[in-house]
Amino acid sequence: PEIAKVRKLKIGEDAISPATFPNLRTAADFRKFADRVRVVTGGVPIGFKLSAQHIEADIQFAIDASADYIILDGRGGATGAAPVIFRDNISVPTIPAIA
Repeated sequence: PEIAKVRKLKIGEDAISPATFPNLRTAADFRKFADRVRVVTGGVPIGFKLSAQHIEADIQFAIDASADYIILDGRGGATGAAPVIFRDNISVPTIPAIA
């Protein structure tokens, strides 16, 4: 019920959450969006949650996009909506990923 309220949906109505957003492709796109969020919220920190995949490139992208903090998430870090088989079998465990 809380998610439906926040998204202004009727209870039981499908919530469409796109995997990507067409206007957010480059680090500059993300930086512009993050800067706007900071202005609107009075300076809330902007973070990136990264899967342990292409660590160096992804961290550089987050830095270029002006991230205030970065979370590196290993295996098991899928969203609550992800199928269990994905949560349990996709990605790399965090410690081996940074080794």
